[in-house]
Amino acid sequence: TNSYLVKGKSNLHLNENSYLYKAKCFVSSSLCFKDFTTDYHLEVFDKTAGKVNVQVHVMKDTLAMLHAEVNNVEVPVKITLKAPVLPLEMVVDYELSTKEWTVMINKISLLKVKPTLGNLYELHVYEVPLVQVALLKKQVKISTITKDVPAITAIITWKTLSIF
Repeated sequence: TNSYLVKGKSNLHLNENSYLYKAKCFVSSSLCFKDFTTDYHLEVFDKTAGKVNVQVHVMKDTLAMLHAEVNNVEVPVKITLKAPVLPLEMVVDYELSTKEWTVMINKISLLKVKPTLGNLYELHVYEVPLVQVALLKKQVKISTITKDVPAITAIITWKTLSIF
């Protein structure tokens, strides 16, 4: 089959009289909980095309700890990480039609990578164009494009590139 769905919920319940509960609470109040719940949803729409919708929710007692989502089925492609216990919401979007990547933290556009021509990309930080990146064979060329910054170009070259 080319598609499938795996979803579920896992719970860890601790009695407050248990040794494990007391030890965790002694070490740190942030480790202290009675109920730890994880909901997960992994849906593969098309294994060949790599189309997935993944969602994970983590709760500690009644407090939402984490919400993570990766969805490349809908447009825009979305990678979301929310940690309500932290003053932080991070969203990474990929717009299929424009091929732009956007990184937002707390709904503020922090970083944008957008293609211009061929293998050229512009990198914007806080909506300000900062550098142009050219992806060449065995070489990356980075040039400043900001008006207030002097023209600087850096070229990174390699002979071989292996991840493994």
